[in-house]
Amino acid sequence: MGKGLKKINFSNFKRFLSESILIVFSVLFALFINQCQNEAQEEKRTISILKNIKSELENNRKSAQRLVNYHSEVIKKLEITDSDSLESKFFRGSRFVIWDNDIIPRGISQEIFKDIAWQTAEQEDISSRISFDKAQVLFEAYSQQKMVNKTINTFIRMITQRETHRRELIHETVAIMQQLVTELKSQEKALVYRLDEALKVLE
Repeated sequence: MGKGLKKINFSNFKRFLSESILIVFSVLFALFINQCQNEAQEEKRTISILKNIKSELENNRKSAQRLVNYHSEVIKKLEITDSDSLESKFFRGSRFVIWDNDIIPRGISQEIFKDIAWQTAEQEDISSRISFDKAQVLFEAYSQQKMVNKTINTFIRMITQRETHRRELIHETVAIMQQLVTELKSQEKALVYRLDEALKVLE
């Protein structure tokens, strides 16, 4: 009878062990499948984010090149304009006019550099999903955009100051304008380069 009891206990133990192993294996397998699904979803999300960034940068690159061309023309006109005719170019009676004249016909900028896709990427912690080098190139491109926007805002603040609208200071005002537009053009050319580099790493 003792031997029969041992056989029963051993049989129960084997069944318990096999069931336990099966349960553990099932749990681990379910966790593995869940992890694979999460990784696949994250990869799909990363691809979507980078696709949006690429589209945004392509549009910003076109805007940057248009500004380079436009500001090159503005600089040329500022350089060849006779100092004696500055008043007639920038004043309509007693009113200082910057947005509607032969030198700067469309104002300082008609373009908007977007960064919505980049903001979304930062919220999604994109830097942890892509290589360091790729993240750095993208960061530098968007940082250069901010620099261009900052210079544009500096120009706008300058032309809204009261001193800028004084007729007797027109030569000083135009000299500052020329300096700012020249700096802006250099920054825009650097932006075109940064954007080209960013688009390369996204190909």
